[in-house]
Amino acid sequence: ASMAQVQLFNDWNLAEAEASFKRAIDLKPNYETAHHWYAIMLAVAGRFPEAIDRIKRAQALDPVSPIIAKDAGVIYYYAGQYELALAECNKALDLSPDFYPARATLGDIYLQQGKREEALAELRKADQLEGRLLTKAALGYGYAVSGQKEKALAALNEMRRGSSDRAVPAFYVALLYTGLGQKDAAFKWLRQAYQERAYRMIYLKVDPVFASLRSDPRFSGLLQDIGLAPAN
Repeated sequence: ASMAQVQLFNDWNLAEAEASFKRAIDLKPNYETAHHWYAIMLAVAGRFPEAIDRIKRAQALDPVSPIIAKDAGVIYYYAGQYELALAECNKALDLSPDFYPARATLGDIYLQQGKREEALAELRKADQLEGRLLTKAALGYGYAVSGQKEKALAALNEMRRGSSDRAVPAFYVALLYTGLGQKDAAFKWLRQAYQERAYRMIYLKVDPVFASLRSDPRFSGLLQDIGLAPAN
């Protein structure tokens, strides 16, 4: 299962990752983490009915895991089933009220539903709980799509101050520029994120935050380079 994670997030090789997940499950059918991670891989590939069946299997094996519940919410979110996604994230928070990834995912879902005040409230909570670059980038994106450009750029500057010993990962910069609607800048930083082999690039095909970029030929090119789209 750990090998499959490397093959998925580092190598971007879905075929090898799937083979490793299946082998892990053959070796230990009740290993909930293998089912959990395999579900994420299936979602990345856009195979949502399979992903949902697989995450339900993980939940049956470990019904009190906040991260499995949260990732069930993430899978429903990527599938566009937002009410089910909200229910799973709230389940995660019932299990662990300070579980910041569930707060951040709630914020993402609310943004897609157009509930911007609710979204920003959850994203601020996530940032207060953890304050990682990821939560700051998500909050900055939330400000950007809510028309609060100055706050979005302030979030970017805060990330830069908070990582003075190293550069801000290009993927997070791309996220903010996507929210701001600056497509050329977004693609510039996404291409840099590809060069950095940012692990979150594997979600590019299914993450709705990048929906505004999908009609651009540069987006198809990125998907092909990552291995998420068939070659022409």
